[in-house]
Amino acid sequence: MVSVLAECEFMDNMDEAKLMLDENYQMKCARALAKGIYRYFGVGHKEEKKEVYSPWATDAMEWAIKLGLTDGTNPKEPVTLERFIVILYRYGKALE
Repeated sequence: MVSVLAECEFMDNMDEAKLMLDENYQMKCARALAKGIYRYFGVGHKEEKKEVYSPWATDAMEWAIKLGLTDGTNPKEPVTLERFIVILYRYGKALE
């Protein structure tokens, strides 16, 4: 059986080790691997629809995504207490 081992980062470098914990980075690697597989087999793939934010929220959303507070999906969805607490928790972790 054919197989491939993808090594996106190495844990011997602290900056790269931190990247491996970042959900946005994990998705970026997963998408890149999937695109490579699609290309190898000659299969087209559907690009994900990029979320469109209200003009007044764009800078804040980009900031929150960069900080890892959210992945930016479903920006119009109501915020539950659970989601709000997770955002606060992630913000506290980002300040550490």
